[in-house]
Amino acid sequence: MTSETQALHTNAWCYLNLNNPVCAWAAYRGVLVQAPLEPGFLTVWMASMLSANGSERLAREFALEAVRARMFSDHVSRLRGMYVFIDERSAKRATAWGGPFVEANLTELNLAEARVGNQRYDSNWITHQPSTAIDDSVIPDWMPRYWRGEPHPDHEPLWEVLAEGRLVLLGTELRRRAFERIRTKFPNSLALLETARLAAWVGSDLGNISAFLRVDPTHVTLDYLLDMRSAGDKELKAKIADLMRSGHPVNRTAIGSSLSIGAFVTPDLRPYGFRRPHGEMRYVLSAKP
Repeated sequence: MTSETQALHTNAWCYLNLNNPVCAWAAYRGVLVQAPLEPGFLTVWMASMLSANGSERLAREFALEAVRARMFSDHVSRLRGMYVFIDERSAKRATAWGGPFVEANLTELNLAEARVGNQRYDSNWITHQPSTAIDDSVIPDWMPRYWRGEPHPDHEPLWEVLAEGRLVLLGTELRRRAFERIRTKFPNSLALLETARLAAWVGSDLGNISAFLRVDPTHVTLDYLLDMRSAGDKELKAKIADLMRSGHPVNRTAIGSSLSIGAFVTPDLRPYGFRRPHGEMRYVLSAKP
């Protein structure tokens, strides 16, 4: 994994929480992929927030999405877009947020395969709002100001942008740690993990994990879906074989692990989703993605 990123340069940063195995899987693949546009799909970041079920923050996020859809429909959705910082100073200042925003999780990115609009947003509008309930009938003044890209009047701007497409991770140390995390959680899925990384390198989403939210008459359910649609694609298989023959670094021990157990095993993602009654997630029902 030493030659993959030599021709790419850093032009964005983000934080990846490797304690989350779903996030670690994406990190090792080396490419972060935008959530599909079909109804119900969310970013892994938003799915993690939903799993934590912090109702105040989530109500705010879904209210922001409702304002975007109503007034700024040409802007990338926070529910599906990927947050990145386009200047390193803002990225490092975000460690003040705590939680997963620690320097060890700060990841360098290249945006060559991404689409980033001209609009940037000051995250202070979200960080420094008072703890008040969201009234569906009233649009808080700060929400349109956030979407217009105005700086917060009381704080130095901490700019973020929302990207679509594919974000290429740079460097190897974070991916090394991601691999160790997956080896601990899904030891029988290392062959698929390495195959997914090779697929990402040749431009395929094989092995990418997406979060999917669905609402039935009584419950809200979050599932993680593994993209295996191109598993039988002969052209993809040929591209991966050519890549492996080219001298591209390959974790052949991981590939060979499937032989030792006689199977090609997918990770069990069920423990990372949830199924909750409507009453616990009213904010989702008011603004389904």
